[in-house]
Amino acid sequence: MSHERFVVERIKRECKRYGMSTAELGRRTGIPEDQLRSAFRGRRNLKAGEAARLCLVLGIPLEELLPPEMLRILIKVRVRS
Repeated sequence: MSHERFVVERIKRECKRYGMSTAELGRRTGIPEDQLRSAFRGRRNLKAGEAARLCLVLGIPLEELLPPEMLRILIKVRVRS
């Protein structure tokens, strides 16, 4: 699964968990619903700022949008610093 797909699937899973529609997610984040739908369909990538706002609204750490292999790399880099 691509990183972009992983991010979208994680966000969709959280929306489903909270029973939040795409329209409501768009309203709470300020991201137009049509842009969210395009991202969810794989037609556009989310911008970093959009991902951050989505995490804030959904109450998840930004790191949780990283696929496991990318998270392992980030942890290694942090440990070296």
